[in-house]
Amino acid sequence: MEPIHFLSASDLKAVSHPVRQRILALMVRRGELSGREVVELLPGAPANPYYHLGVLREAGLIRVARREKRRGSQEKYYAPVARTFSMDPGELVSGRGSRAAELRRGILSVARNGAEEALGGLARALERDLADPERDPPFVNLCTLRIRAGRAEELRLRLKAWVEDAVEAGRECAGAGEPGTCVDFTFYQLFFRAGLA
Repeated sequence: MEPIHFLSASDLKAVSHPVRQRILALMVRRGELSGREVVELLPGAPANPYYHLGVLREAGLIRVARREKRRGSQEKYYAPVARTFSMDPGELVSGRGSRAAELRRGILSVARNGAEEALGGLARALERDLADPERDPPFVNLCTLRIRAGRAEELRLRLKAWVEDAVEAGRECAGAGEPGTCVDFTFYQLFFRAGLA
């Protein structure tokens, strides 16, 4: 599995649907999953997850990891091609005209769906963690920075390096194999130049 996969314009189209984003996130966390398991693990999952799995596979974001005989047929188990999916800066800059509009729609859809999923997870975590004084509450931070362009680029690179380090830590945990030794966290990152007056 690759550490990172940069999303192209066609990838954005594939992950712009919230169900496909949830399936991909679930696979990154859990590893190999069959269509049957996707239905069991996703609340409100589509009746036929195979369509969404097919779109993700055709886009090259997941692959068939193995096949298993089950009741006279073969069940496919899918796995993500990477631990982290990120926007491809080259794709984002090169878009012009209708291509730029398509990229914008794809990015906004991915960001909107991801934010909604993160907010839902945060609400559940707050309910659970604030009821238990032994737990640390989630760390939430929203800030607008006014900094020089050079410092902004330096900060962007540091954030990118931190995410790469977090992905590496996740890879180490994925190989640990001992249940209960790893804890799932959600990290949702947006860093963009604000259009403030």
